[in-house]
Amino acid sequence: GDKRDKHLFKNHCLSLSFLFLKHTHIKSNTNKIMIGNYLSTMLVCVFAYLYPLFLCFKALEMHKKSPEKLRGWCIYWLVLATFTVFERITDAFLFFLPLYHEAKVAFVVYLWHPKSQGALYIYDKFVAPTLSKHEGLIDRKIEETQAKVGDVIFSYSKMAYAYVQKMTLQLLQSLPTAQAAMHAQQQGGAQAASEPVNPIKKEPVATEAK
Repeated sequence: GDKRDKHLFKNHCLSLSFLFLKHTHIKSNTNKIMIGNYLSTMLVCVFAYLYPLFLCFKALEMHKKSPEKLRGWCIYWLVLATFTVFERITDAFLFFLPLYHEAKVAFVVYLWHPKSQGALYIYDKFVAPTLSKHEGLIDRKIEETQAKVGDVIFSYSKMAYAYVQKMTLQLLQSLPTAQAAMHAQQQGGAQAASEPVNPIKKEPVATEAK
């Protein structure tokens, strides 16, 4: 009996130790992944937005009289906007892949780097042909959406105006009634204060007949 209890206790301790080490390992890997994600996001912000923004500023100041030389930066921002839209989708499904976030950092550097000029290649090869092919459809959808949004805004504006007008009218109608009630209450209080207090009448004391 004692040997069996010792054996069970030993197995129980080994199981607990294994679970603890496994949990610690998983937690450590999770923390590393989270730190890697945050670091990659920071690097994307720097290399995709901040540094290209400064380079674009320098190009704007340098080529004020020759705007055609700014075409490359317009293409970069257009391709980056397209990348950002697709990034929101791929992040939900591909975040678990090894080096996924590091690949995004490398991709945004590839877009603007002078030696690669990836934005120009992607624009000429994919973005421009796709947008040119569907340009008419996109324009119609934009016009329809603008018309629908305008109708919705106009409808809600009319409803809001009618509601404000109704509440204002009710407030103006309630003011005389409230003032009259307050005035009547004040008059009633003043009248009660001006009335004399009735003196207590003393009853005559009856004298006993002698």
